[in-house]
Amino acid sequence: MRGGDKRTDAAGEQILARAAALYIQNLGFEVRSEIAHCDCAAWNGKDLVIIETKLSFNLKLVYQAIARQTFGAAVYAAIPRLKTMGRKGPWADIKRLCKKTGIGLLFISWPDTDVAAGTENDPACALVQEAVKPVPSKQSAHGVRKRKLLLKEFSERSGDYNTGGSVRTKLITAYREKALKIAAILMSEKNIPLSTALIRERGGPANSTFILYRDVYNWFERVSQGFYRLRPAAAKEIKREYPAQLLQYRRSKSISTPTV
Repeated sequence: MRGGDKRTDAAGEQILARAAALYIQNLGFEVRSEIAHCDCAAWNGKDLVIIETKLSFNLKLVYQAIARQTFGAAVYAAIPRLKTMGRKGPWADIKRLCKKTGIGLLFISWPDTDVAAGTENDPACALVQEAVKPVPSKQSAHGVRKRKLLLKEFSERSGDYNTGGSVRTKLITAYREKALKIAAILMSEKNIPLSTALIRERGGPANSTFILYRDVYNWFERVSQGFYRLRPAAAKEIKREYPAQLLQYRRSKSISTPTV
């Protein structure tokens, strides 16, 4: 994706979001994408950074960034690099607006050599430039609660399995991770019905009973009081759509939860 080009499909934003996530990750942050309605959130144990991506700089992007500032975070807007960077024109106006609002600005582009190499859309090959440094805002009363919820969700996810800018995609949230962990335990026992107590003993989450009872994803079948097994259709779905999480569980026998 060339700097300044227009992209109308969601894949364009996903490429930008992934490139931005890799950039902030290389600065020593842990990253979680598609979290608390943010394209990307990053945390290093002290500072919270939020990145919103768009294929062009527009008012919707500004509104989103200002809303995220209430979290008490440093907020970046990430867009493709502009074709012209003169003192006049769009760049000057964008820079002035970002400085006035405290919104940081990341320009993302790819070197010309990547076109010939065929890696033009590879996020790992992107050049990310901090054009404007963000100024963290004070948390609002409403933002304090939102920040706590974001960091709680952040800490309960074991990794960054989503891509920012995703549309109509099943997101791997902390709750879904816990449900997947239970499913993996049941699958490892060849789907023999297990009690909720035994599931917890095998590494299931503390709220296994609640997750099994609610059965939000229609994965679990209650065989008798306190005993559950995986539905056959659910096993096929999970193997097809969540192979990375299953592999992680089999390797570690437990999905670890990072501490924020």
